[in-house]
Amino acid sequence: MSWATKLESTRVLRSLREALKTLRPVLVIAAVTQAVNLSVVVKDGFFAQIYHLRWPRFLPVLLSNLTTVLWGSLALMVAGLMVAELGHRYLALTVIGVLSFMALATADPTRTLSWPHLGPSALLLAVVVAPPVAWLFDHAKNDHWAATWLIGLVLFGLVIGAGGRLLANHLSWSWLTLPDLLVLPANLALTWLGLPPLLAPLTNFAMSPEAAANLNAALAHPSLSTIPYRFTTGTIFAPFANMGGTGSMLALVLALALVNRRVAVPELVTATVNLPLLTLLSTPVILDLRMLIPFFLAPLASSGIAALALWLHLMPPVVYPVPPSTPAPLFAFLGTNGNWSALVVSLLCLAASVAIYYPFVQGLTQEAKADAKMVR
Repeated sequence: MSWATKLESTRVLRSLREALKTLRPVLVIAAVTQAVNLSVVVKDGFFAQIYHLRWPRFLPVLLSNLTTVLWGSLALMVAGLMVAELGHRYLALTVIGVLSFMALATADPTRTLSWPHLGPSALLLAVVVAPPVAWLFDHAKNDHWAATWLIGLVLFGLVIGAGGRLLANHLSWSWLTLPDLLVLPANLALTWLGLPPLLAPLTNFAMSPEAAANLNAALAHPSLSTIPYRFTTGTIFAPFANMGGTGSMLALVLALALVNRRVAVPELVTATVNLPLLTLLSTPVILDLRMLIPFFLAPLASSGIAALALWLHLMPPVVYPVPPSTPAPLFAFLGTNGNWSALVVSLLCLAASVAIYYPFVQGLTQEAKADAKMVR
């Protein structure tokens, strides 16, 4: 058994995987609703623009509220299920304590508490907080001590929240600005750790100054070979290394389909419009050391292939803005005004990413089958 497998089998991570497995129906509803809303319903969605779809005004707001509630409370639900798995005494108080602490520790104490945004980017917080809270209540001597721990967690959450707000008001984070070359690996690392990523899903790279300069040059000169910024996140990462969202999740979905000989339809639908969360959580990829290598290697390899193709002038750079929810393989094709070479490079990047994920997915599947036989 490898050290990564041994770490994965620890009680804390095992309780995290069980929590995510229990929450799969919630994940599917949230992810599919978000995919439909951002690609079909909102006016700047890919399918809404292509087919000139018009919906009642309340519908995008309704769907957005639904996804906010489901995604925004995911880390809270995970933490609650984890303490229920890890703890044995005073479970009701334990759940209330961990939820209260997380909500208050991440809230702005200067504003009225609104719906907590404790989604997938707060999963690491759930993993860190749940075990010690469960241990505290398990070792409470009596009801009085359990009530004391609950009050202490609430007060501690308030202190952490106020301290975080104070730091945010008095510290400048401008020194953390990263060059483009480091943005991709940093974004991958933060996503894998279950922390807020640098690049949110469906980030619109067409709004950057470099993208605007490239578009102006393309409109002024018919040839795309004269654009000033050939190697940027908008010309390499977004169209070629972000197919399916962070970590090239569309490639992972296809690798899973090849290994299991069946397609996970919800994951395929959401990854096709570049929303990665369902695949990240249901595979799972987040905080799984066994998936760390392909999670980094697939988008980096795709970036390398695209950069090489641009350097060799095998295709023009992506300069024309397209909706961020554009189906992944078509992003570069449409962003180059229908250049077939860009489409071929996109498919090559996707094939390379699938090939990278395939042996790792195969290994995970074999481990799962072996574990199932042991249980029987």
